[in-house]
Order: sequence, then structure tokens, then C-alpha cells
Amino acid sequence: MPGVLAGFYGYQRESFVASIGKPGFGIFAPAGSGKTRTAAAAALVYEGAILEVTRGGARAQHVREWASVCRFPAFNLKPASARRKRDQWGSLDEYLDWCDEHSSRPIIICGWEALPRNIVALTTLSKTMP
Repeated sequence: MPGVLAGFYGYQRESFVASIGKPGFGIFAPAGSGKTRTAAAAALVYEGAILEVTRGGARAQHVREWASVCRFPAFNLKPASARRKRDQWGSLDEYLDWCDEHSSRPIIICGWEALPRNIVALTTLSKTMP
């Protein structure tokens, strides 16, 4: 992790270190202070799929932030009506199949309002990961 932490400010490093070994944590800091990047780095310490829940309008930004922290591509879990032909994956199942084929770790960014529609798939996923 030293490479990831190299670009962090002191308060981000402190938040990262404080999060290790906890089943959940919160980072309370002003907008634009690097909370998502810090939380992403902390999540990478653990094995298995990563599910980040945020507000729907922030999903695309969070996918970009993940790209700045790790080499695993994150999946923007959009409603079917918001999917476009240019999207790399058309569904969560396609993304998970791609992850299997490329030995990539699943990172799913889900809007909180989409949890009820996707809870079965996400719960099933959690049971298949280490």
C-alpha cells in the first residue's frame, strides 16, 4: 500500500490507518478532501468484492476515483433505463463474468436508491466471495 498512500495528505493517511481492522468506518471531512479515495484504499486491504453505496448522482464520480486508486475497474450499477451502448458492461452479471475471466476483483458502485432492486444479486455475491 505504500504506493497508494504516497499521494495522500497527512489527514488521509490517519483516516486510512484508523480504518484498518474495523468492520465499518466513517470519514468526516469537507467536500473535495479525498474521502472517497481514502475509503477506497482502505477497502482494498480486505479480500473479496467491494460494494460502495453512495447517492445515485455520485456513482460516475466514484468510478473515476476508484480508477485513481487501483487497477481493478469499478462497475457503475445503473438502473436499466440509464444504461448506454457505450457502457463496457450491460449488466452486473456481465461485469462479474468479465471479472472472473480477467481475475479482477469486483468493485460495485451502487446508488442507495438502487439497493432494493439489486439486494438479491448483491447478497448472493457476498456469499460467493472469500
